[in-house]
Amino acid sequence: MHNITQPVNWHLFYTTNRYVQAEIIKGKLQENHIPVKLLNRQDRMYISIGEIELYVPLHLKDIAVAVMNETLKN
Repeated sequence: MHNITQPVNWHLFYTTNRYVQAEIIKGKLQENHIPVKLLNRQDRMYISIGEIELYVPLHLKDIAVAVMNETLKN
């Protein structure tokens, strides 16, 4: 748990243009107790254009990478 007086620095961890992929990665990180922020920058007027960004706390980025690598191996 974070101390309220210490702000969390967020790290851009992953970008994709596929919402389902972003949600799967977000869920896998959360299963491993890694907080995730999802920022959808897509414009959906007619088609989805743009990126979806996933952010993790800077101090947990190496753990997030390890989780992601383990997930991709399976």
